[in-house]
Amino acid sequence: MLSREIVELSKQHSVIRDIFEFGMKRAKIVGEENVFDFSIGNPSVPAPAKVDEEAIRMLQEEDPVTIHGYTSNAGVLEVREAIAQSLNRRFQTHYTAANIFMTIGAAAALGICFRTLIDHPEDEVITFAPYFPEYQVYAQGAGGKLTVIPAETTSFQIDFHKLEAAINEHTKAVLINSPNNPSGVVYSKETIQKLADLLERKQKELGHSIYIITDEPYREIVYRGFEVPYVPHYYKNTLVTYSFSKSLSLPGERVGYIAVPSEAEDFEDLLPCFIASARLLSYVSVPALYQKVIGKCVDMTADLSIYQKNKDIFYQGLVDMGYECVEPGGAFYLFPKAPEADAGAFCERAKKYDLLIVPGDSFGCPGYVRVSYCVPTQRIEKALPLFKQLIEEYKEEDMKTWRDNVRQVVPYTPGEQPKEQGVIKLNTNENPYPPSPKVMEAMKDICNLRKYPDPGAVDLVEAIADYHGFSKDEVFVGVGSDDVLAIAFLTFFNGKNPILFPDITYSFYDVWADLFQIPYETKALDEQFQIHSEDYYGENGGVVFPNPNAPTGELLHIEAVEDIIRHNQDVVVIVDEAYIDFGGETAKELTRKYDNLLVVQTYSKSRSLAGLRIGYAIGNKELIKAMNDVKYSFNSYTMNEPSIVLGTAVIKDEAYFQKTKNQIVETREWFKKEMKKLGFSFADSKANFIFAEHKEAKAKDIFEAAKKEKIYVRYFSKPRIDNYLRITIGTREEMEIFLNFLKKYLA
Repeated sequence: MLSREIVELSKQHSVIRDIFEFGMKRAKIVGEENVFDFSIGNPSVPAPAKVDEEAIRMLQEEDPVTIHGYTSNAGVLEVREAIAQSLNRRFQTHYTAANIFMTIGAAAALGICFRTLIDHPEDEVITFAPYFPEYQVYAQGAGGKLTVIPAETTSFQIDFHKLEAAINEHTKAVLINSPNNPSGVVYSKETIQKLADLLERKQKELGHSIYIITDEPYREIVYRGFEVPYVPHYYKNTLVTYSFSKSLSLPGERVGYIAVPSEAEDFEDLLPCFIASARLLSYVSVPALYQKVIGKCVDMTADLSIYQKNKDIFYQGLVDMGYECVEPGGAFYLFPKAPEADAGAFCERAKKYDLLIVPGDSFGCPGYVRVSYCVPTQRIEKALPLFKQLIEEYKEEDMKTWRDNVRQVVPYTPGEQPKEQGVIKLNTNENPYPPSPKVMEAMKDICNLRKYPDPGAVDLVEAIADYHGFSKDEVFVGVGSDDVLAIAFLTFFNGKNPILFPDITYSFYDVWADLFQIPYETKALDEQFQIHSEDYYGENGGVVFPNPNAPTGELLHIEAVEDIIRHNQDVVVIVDEAYIDFGGETAKELTRKYDNLLVVQTYSKSRSLAGLRIGYAIGNKELIKAMNDVKYSFNSYTMNEPSIVLGTAVIKDEAYFQKTKNQIVETREWFKKEMKKLGFSFADSKANFIFAEHKEAKAKDIFEAAKKEKIYVRYFSKPRIDNYLRITIGTREEMEIFLNFLKKYLA
């Protein structure tokens, strides 16, 4: 009966080999030149000429019995000595032949290291994703296990938090591979030093040695700007495994070695243990001929510059197309992120373009793919347009997908904010006067900007509550009345019935309704732009309206406001009083009578703080709590520290507030009279603007002509109001300049 373990292992197909086989079959159909196989890591440059020359010379000149005979278990002495001296020259080590053990490639070197260190089924070697899949086989063959630390995909350096958590009494070694197969990433000096420091500490804690096994077949393939640290300089318990398959382009000759520094704790026992492990694994006696050839060519490499060229072209090409990829510092692989979560599916789709690449799942890193560029440069250049077609296919699909999920709304359009000097700005209903002098006095109290502000903005809430004669539990503050209204929409308008608001009103209402997917109906103003309270009777999901209205300035008297509330006591009614301070009676006292009423006001207009963004709502405690619950569900810190401090100070300056408010009202009433003289008609605005139409001149033409004179007013290109201008009340001087412009324009 066959070994169950081996039978199971035999069923595990190599994905890389499967892709390679597919490529050969595909080449017979479309031609080898049209198949772009980037699956196999087989060196594409020839070995140095001296390799063949030495092999031929030895075959011709040396004793055939010696050339084809057994060698000592550790390898040919003079070859081991040549390798030791080469390492001494390159890395300032002090090796002799005793530090080198020859192996049948890096695979045998790793298998021997595993078998030497593992003593119990619970013993483990830790490595890092992405990793060479055969590491699992080596651990299994040694009777232990491989523990894989998940990839840190931003840089593919070591995740030390996860590593430290994984090290335990069964940890015998940490296996690293730099330059890495499949990512090409090179571990930095900082990474190696940090690894060495951690393992030194863990050895002391656990009371036994932990080795670093460093798998280095790609050591010589390193690119400009990168350096491969020599690990034994940082950590004495290091086993260096190496192969000449890549540096000398000799993968078929199967020659490698293990190098061990003399400072390693178990140095005297390691070489005999390597010999015993090699016997146990049947890795006995490396082929003599190519051991000897390598002994003569040990300081040479193949022409590795082609890999630098290929890497530069391929990496930059893919990144420019939009592929995500950490830049490789060595080896001959790219490891880009697949444009879909299933890397296997991506590799299958790539086959449509005859691009053969390997999913990263088998390397322990799902969602990524390995692309081997040890191929002729022309093959990469021909393949790049196909990679572009492939990712463009995904981009088109992604755009369709995310566009299907985008919430489609027509955004609110704010008034222009010109940056030029000398502008008269009458287009955004800002207060023409500076804020209260208490703002500057309070600035000195703003000293905690490094800390989060009070999420409840308690000082500001209490100041507003005291000013209006309510408790703090009946006041909600937000970043301007827009923020307050948006949260109110989100909090209270969640039924199936449509909410109601005027057809000519603040144009953010329909934006919020669309954004939050709230059904709504608009109720038409009459010919004089008046709201009729009876239009808001009947079943609905809520009511919201500004008072005075924007952009018309019309005021709904308090009796009509209460009539709307009284007929809608089963839904929330929001009265938006951004402009109430300039005329009319606030509905705030009705909140004591109707628990479904929310009154919203702002500092932006009458208190000259549009730039500070402070708004608030007054309502019963249950409404306010519900709004706070929603606010704290997505942003606890809506009010910044300056807003809290300055807003608290400003609302206490009643004298300044009354003074500037009255100045604006006086200017507004004077301006109305002057505008009537020029042929304008308008509603009896109770806001800090008027909404005017000229009996002959077109509003759009006046708007554009005024703008040329650096005078900005607001024009709305909407049905019913497309011949009106909304004109903010500025200072008396600003309004006189605007009137003089109109007189000239209309003359």
